[in-house]
Amino acid sequence: MNPLLRLIHPQFSSFPTLFVQGDDSFDRFKSLLGSSAINPEMLLQILVTVTVLILLITFLAYKYQRWKRYQEFLREMKALDLDPNAEGTLAGMVKRYSMDEPVKIFFSVRLFDDMASTEMWRVLGSAGSQKAKQEFIDTLYTIRDRTYHPDWKELVNPNLGDKKLPRTLTE
Repeated sequence: MNPLLRLIHPQFSSFPTLFVQGDDSFDRFKSLLGSSAINPEMLLQILVTVTVLILLITFLAYKYQRWKRYQEFLREMKALDLDPNAEGTLAGMVKRYSMDEPVKIFFSVRLFDDMASTEMWRVLGSAGSQKAKQEFIDTLYTIRDRTYHPDWKELVNPNLGDKKLPRTLTE
């Protein structure tokens, strides 16, 4: 038994020895662990390469899944038959907020309203003409009307009589 093990813990002296010095299996085991068989620098390079490949594959799979979800969003958006300006506005909003499931915007009015209000505040706070800002807000209203409640276009506000709901900043 190894005298070092006896010093560390006295209970090791009661265990039977696994390898006998004249045993061939011990020599084979020793040759596998020997530094001459495996170059540690090469082993480190192999481990780093495998780790980098695994990380790269994981990253590419993540990007591919996001791309597929965005393509599904684009197909759904084309089905709404929006004008190109509205499509670009909606696609820009979805990209800006980098949603995990961009298609969810078509099923949640609250999600769209939250994103649209944040976009309105962003546009109203930016430099630009009042006309361009108004066109952007009108585009957001058009998207909302065409996407969620096309039958609600002609709603009448009971407080205003026969007047329609205001859709611009000046109404």
